[in-house]
Amino acid sequence: MILTLASSPSTVGQAVEAVRRFALGSGLDEAKTAALGVAVDEAVTNVVRHAYRGDAGRVLTLALSVAGDAVQVEILDHGHPFDPLAEVTAPPDGGAEDREVGGLGLLLMRELVDEARYIRDGDRNKLMLRAFVRHSPARREPGAA
Repeated sequence: MILTLASSPSTVGQAVEAVRRFALGSGLDEAKTAALGVAVDEAVTNVVRHAYRGDAGRVLTLALSVAGDAVQVEILDHGHPFDPLAEVTAPPDGGAEDREVGGLGLLLMRELVDEARYIRDGDRNKLMLRAFVRHSPARREPGAA
């Protein structure tokens, strides 16, 4: 499924709802669907706010598919080159008052999905997020056989 959406704050909700319906229809459970939705929310918000700097005349594309045993979401934009995965760092020590604003959303996005990849393809950013329908051998729960 391919969705082309205008770059606006309302796009975020549209994207998350489309991903939610697709993921549930593809066999992803409620918890993993919700986590994938939060990751997509963060990624699309970053495109709208930062890659396009609020320019409502721009578009972004979501490509939703099932790849093997995973629901896959590709988010494509023509914004400035930005690898959200390269910017992921561990949260700082200390309380909220000790840290700078921003950055935790990128960490959260990466932690909520089973796989995340970024490439710059010509003039496009391509962020791929995957959530496995069944447990992946690489991501087994502790104590699982």
